[in-house]
Amino acid sequence: MLEIPQDKPKIELPNILTELSLEDLRITGVESIIRNLWIQVKQKIEVSEIKKKLSQKFNLSNSSIERLISGRGSLPIRFAKEICEIWKKTCNPSQEKIKQIEEILDELSVFKGNSNSTPVELPKFLTPKLAYLIGSLRDGSLPEVYNNQYEVQFSQKNTEWLEHVIIPIIEDAFKIKTGTKSYGEQTPRVRIYSKPIYIFIKRFFEHPKRLQVMWEVPTLIRNSPAEIKKWFIRGFFDAEGEINIKQKRIVIHHSWNGQDPIVLKQLQKILLKNFGINSKISKPHKERKFPSFDLTMSKENVWSFYQKIGTSHPEKITKFRLWKSLS
Repeated sequence: MLEIPQDKPKIELPNILTELSLEDLRITGVESIIRNLWIQVKQKIEVSEIKKKLSQKFNLSNSSIERLISGRGSLPIRFAKEICEIWKKTCNPSQEKIKQIEEILDELSVFKGNSNSTPVELPKFLTPKLAYLIGSLRDGSLPEVYNNQYEVQFSQKNTEWLEHVIIPIIEDAFKIKTGTKSYGEQTPRVRIYSKPIYIFIKRFFEHPKRLQVMWEVPTLIRNSPAEIKKWFIRGFFDAEGEINIKQKRIVIHHSWNGQDPIVLKQLQKILLKNFGINSKISKPHKERKFPSFDLTMSKENVWSFYQKIGTSHPEKITKFRLWKSLS
């Protein structure tokens, strides 16, 4: 059985509703809360003028405003936040009550791209599992949005890794079902079509659209405890790493948009500072459009990496065991 990352430690992420409040997303699961806040507002003042302003601000008809307020559909995040602000100004609740409502909204909110899309949960904590997933995205991508399709994909030839490690983490983190697909001779991949997940990864883990050659180690990872960094590096290694038994070294490959491979330098610094592992970065060699670099570990640093970082990849597990048996 392949080792799947653990759930602890748990580092609280910034408030999702606050961070994504300006995004064109919807939430469900909190309709009754918003409806109750609106009822409290109506008990204080005449709301016809407020409804008119809501209609203008969100470009919605009066019937659409009524439908949203009455809880007969998922709510745009901005609309839900606006109702909360109106409630605060009108009802003058205590700070304790405001905090209570905000916590309930944060706890119950499930996210959608539009009213007909599949709802997903977004993680509230950065855990080793999530760190591993973000690291393993180095063998995946966030393609440019096309036809309003927000796609996140993980790709690799080894379907056992995709099916027994990556998919369980995705399904646990976002409470969705997914699977692997192959298209002709293309590399097998896991594809997720979800605007909330796409935006969550892009916003919280600083992944620009398009190419990985611009992705650095996310700030949240760099500022996390060593255990979180460990699982991010393991995911990165399982996606982009190689074990060369003959040359007695392990390598993490990466292409970069320029002659200074920032992401590998960041990994090199983390490995040395947090784990006492020395590594070297190779000179660039041409690979497709961008120069490719190698982060290499050899001799005793290989075994330090194996013991302190490890792998959850079936082929790499086998190779490490073979290497050990030959030592």
